[in-house]
Amino acid sequence: MKKPRLTKNEINTIISLRKRGNTLDEIRKLVPRGRTTIFAYIKDVIPYKKFALSLEDKKHGTKKKAEREWVMARELISEKLGQITKRGLILMAGMLYWAEGTKHYDLNLINTDSGLMKIFLKGLLALGVSKEHIKISIRLFSDLNEEKAIKFWLKELNLTRKNLVSINYLKGKKKGKLPYGMCRLRVKNGALHFKQLMSIMNLSKMLP
Repeated sequence: MKKPRLTKNEINTIISLRKRGNTLDEIRKLVPRGRTTIFAYIKDVIPYKKFALSLEDKKHGTKKKAEREWVMARELISEKLGQITKRGLILMAGMLYWAEGTKHYDLNLINTDSGLMKIFLKGLLALGVSKEHIKISIRLFSDLNEEKAIKFWLKELNLTRKNLVSINYLKGKKKGKLPYGMCRLRVKNGALHFKQLMSIMNLSKMLP
């Protein structure tokens, strides 16, 4: 991938600022270029010894600030939402299905994100779907370990091999990006539950 064109003066300034212990954001204030562009020029630059410790302190300070903000965000959203009830899980399942699910009478959703699939399944169970009616199939690329992927999805979704119906292989190699492939979750005899999820969508569209 080609680096964006910068003037020689910009490149020298970026490198010089990094050597003097400036962070990426500090450099951007003086050289108004994109984060990715600047990072491409500073990633291998070693700061002068007398500035190295200062740069590490700044980095850790930013990290600690981010950690504090995450804690604050979790506390604030917990206060606003309270305990997540069955009602909340059903609504989340409806929104996820609206975004990711198939819009016909075969209630099924496919995704690579195990967290998303886990929340969707919890919503289905809250909706009244029987766990024995949950059927999953796993789609793998040829360079992935089948048994490892099966164990991963069954553990993440708290299911057994009775819920697994098939393993499908796709062309290509995606080991780095999709280590466990894609999981397709389908509800057997799910027409009524499909209509309920679609009804959530329709009610949402009527909101003022």
